[in-house]
Amino acid sequence: MKTDNEIKTEIYAILAEKPALRESLNRIDISIENGIAILVGSIDSHQNRNDLLEVLSRYENLSILTDLTVDPDMMETDADCQLAKTIKNALHSTFIHDDEIEVKVSRGRVFLEGKVYSETERNLAFQSVDRIFGVRRICNNLTFPRNSMR
Repeated sequence: MKTDNEIKTEIYAILAEKPALRESLNRIDISIENGIAILVGSIDSHQNRNDLLEVLSRYENLSILTDLTVDPDMMETDADCQLAKTIKNALHSTFIHDDEIEVKVSRGRVFLEGKVYSETERNLAFQSVDRIFGVRRICNNLTFPRNSMR
């Protein structure tokens, strides 16, 4: 049986091969834990939403929860780009080991992906981003080693 992380890696690889869905990857967040896939974000068409759900439904033991909105006018705005830069600077200035953190922004919704050294750093990242003007929502998918004592 595949682990949640293996399934997630496979799903992202499949989606990256589909041009229409590849464009949506920076505006959606897929997290998988204990056999439950949670989809959050915006996608640009009902067809792409259905294609995405079809990919996930290939995994028999995977339950799917979705909070995807279909927004045909969706595109990355200059404000989102500026907000992402502000967030990256804030993370860097808080002395979080941010070299493995990816920041995605869509209409003020912030998606944090990657690895940090500890739960403290994960929480600090959230708090740092939460203070920034323009942030409407944060999806904190930062991971850390469970045996971390930092």
